Amino acid sequence: MLKIRLSRFGSRNNPTYRLIINEHAKDTYGYALEYLGLYNPKAEPKITQLKEDRIKYWLSQGAQPSPTVHNLLVEQGIIEGKKVRAWAPKKKEQEKKAEGGGAGAKEEAKEESEKTKESAEAQAGSEGEKKEAQESAEQSGESDNKEEDQNNKEEKEKQEAEEKPVEEEKKE
Repeated sequence: MLKIRLSRFGSRNNPTYRLIINEHAKDTYGYALEYLGLYNPKAEPKITQLKEDRIKYWLSQGAQPSPTVHNLLVEQGIIEGKKVRAWAPKKKEQEKKAEGGGAGAKEEAKEESEKTKESAEAQAGSEGEKKEAQESAEQSGESDNKEEDQNNKEEKEKQEAEEKPVEEEKKE
């Protein structure tokens, strides 16, 4: 299948493109059947020099334009129709956004963990219930302050040490 697409040339940070017609499986840097024009997006008024008659000929022969070329041809009035979406974000970027992988996501996570702590403490009436709420928050990884975590662990170990002798006495 023939494709009308852009072939990049020009120096670094100064892209210029050739509009070429080529087999879709071939490299854009190699041999092209025909050069159909130039496109320079960096020039102040964007430069587009297109061979309109040759583009229409190749389209009549069944050549398909790439999405970007399609949008260029619509802008220039060579073909009629609506522009198409030429770029879509990668799946990894979408997954990161869904998971909250940005800089603001850490702040949001901290705020959420603080809210869950506060709600757990508000619901807990007695000291025992408060400790259980803190333990559940620690297990789910919602605790932010390392010093508080260390203090809570020490208190938990003390309580467990006190409970063990009581259990051993009951067994005897």
